[in-house]
Amino acid sequence: MTTHHTSSSSQETQTSTHDILDVQTTNCCIVGGGPAGVILALLLVRQGIPVILLEAHKDFDRDFRGDTIHPSVMEIMEELGLAERLLELPHSKMRRISIQTPEASLTLADFSRLKTRYPYITMLPQCS
Repeated sequence: MTTHHTSSSSQETQTSTHDILDVQTTNCCIVGGGPAGVILALLLVRQGIPVILLEAHKDFDRDFRGDTIHPSVMEIMEELGLAERLLELPHSKMRRISIQTPEASLTLADFSRLKTRYPYITMLPQCS
């Protein structure tokens, strides 16, 4: 496949060639394998809708990705049947967020008081 790019300021045309690695036909193509794209693909496939999920990156080894799962999201993961499997992965649980000042320790958030099966923030790195 040949792509032509024209710069509006210089009117220079650059030509780049990309190899076509695969051609498939689908009714539903999701672009982006982030949390929203992956969950959407899962929900559609569970409804019997064939999906192709495209992700530009080959792995999760990038500078920053979210690594926290909040209690309300864990409840959604439970509804999807994924909470137990997530918690089988290496993770840590943050039940409180506190800061230390010269005068005292201050608790900014106390998740252990939440009325949920998941009263903590799950710290789950996307790559190991």
